[in-house]
Amino acid sequence: MQGHADKKCTENRTWQLHPSSKKEWTDYSKCVNLKDVKGVVYASVAANAFSLILLLPSTIVFLLFRQLRSQQRIKLHVCVFSSFMVTSVLSLVWELLVYKDRVEHPWKDSFMVRNEDSCKVINILLRYSTSANFFWMFCEGFYLFRLLVHAFHVPKRINLYFFIGLVGPIAPVLAYSVFRWKFANDTCWVKNAGPLEWIVYTPNLLSILANLMFLVGILRIMLTQLHRHPNEPSNYRRAMKATFILMPLFGLQLFLVIYRPTADSSIQSTYEIVSKVVIDSQGGLIALVFCYFNKEVLTCIKSYLQKLSLGRGKMTATMLSNYTVVSQRSIGANPVNDNATQNDIQMRTL
Repeated sequence: MQGHADKKCTENRTWQLHPSSKKEWTDYSKCVNLKDVKGVVYASVAANAFSLILLLPSTIVFLLFRQLRSQQRIKLHVCVFSSFMVTSVLSLVWELLVYKDRVEHPWKDSFMVRNEDSCKVINILLRYSTSANFFWMFCEGFYLFRLLVHAFHVPKRINLYFFIGLVGPIAPVLAYSVFRWKFANDTCWVKNAGPLEWIVYTPNLLSILANLMFLVGILRIMLTQLHRHPNEPSNYRRAMKATFILMPLFGLQLFLVIYRPTADSSIQSTYEIVSKVVIDSQGGLIALVFCYFNKEVLTCIKSYLQKLSLGRGKMTATMLSNYTVVSQRSIGANPVNDNATQNDIQMRTL
C-alpha cells in the first residue's frame, strides 16, 4: 500500500467524525495497492491497444472500397468503429497520463493536482466518447431491427442515426458536468459522485436494454422463419450464429460485469481487471466479427488483390513483349554486321 491518510482536526480541537457513523474517522481513500492498480492499468492499455490495432485497418477497408462505403449499414459501422477508436485513444491517455502518473508520483506532484483543469477536460471527453459508444450501439440495433421488420423499405438516409450518435450523449454528459462542478467538485472528478453518476449511467443502460429487446425481436423473426422451414438444419445454425455475432455489437457482453463488488471484497482487483478487458476490448471484437471474418469484406479484398495481380501480370507481359521486339530488331541488324566483317576478313586474306 502507498499513499497518504488524512485525519483532520476540527476547530473545537477534536478529530473529524465520519458523516454516517459519527465516529472518529481517518480517510484512507488515497492509499492504494500499487500491484493491483498497475495490473488494472496494464490490462486496460493492452485491451485498448488490441482494439486500436484492429479498428483502424477495418475503418480504412470500409472507406477504401466503394461497394462497401456506399451501403448504409457500413456507414453506421464506420461511425461505431470511429467512436470506439476515439474512446480507446482517450482511455490510453487517461490510463498513462493520469492514472499511472498518480501511482508513480506523490499526490501533490501528480498530474491530477498539477493540471486539474486539463484532467477534468480529459475526464469529460472520455465520458462523452464512452456514452457515444452506447448511443451508436443503440443505432446499430435499431437500424437492424427496423431493416428486418420493414424488409422492403430500406432507409435511404440515416441522418437521424447520425444525430442520435453524435448529439445524443451531449445532454447527459453536459448535465453531469454542471452538477458535478456544483455539488461534487473534487480533484479531477475521479471519485465516484454517488447518485450523480446515474445522470450518465441511465442513458447508457437504457441503450443496452433497448438492444436486448431488439435482439429478442430479431430472434423472434428468425424463429418464425424456422417454423416455416423446420427441416433445414442450416437455419438453426444461422440463428445461433446471428446471436453470437450481434452480442458484441449490441454491447450485451457488458452484462457480465454489470455488478461491481464492494471495495473490501476479495475479488475486487480481479473484477477490475476483467472489467477493463471486457469493456476496452469490445471495439476489437466488433472489428473481428464485422470486418476480418465478414465474407463480403473478404470477397472485396480478394477481388482487389486479384485485379492488382492481373494488372501486374499485364504490365510484365507488356514489358516482355517490348523486350522481345527490341531483341528481334537487334538480331535482324546483327547479320549485316557479321557479313560485313566476314568480307573484310576475306579481302585482308587476299
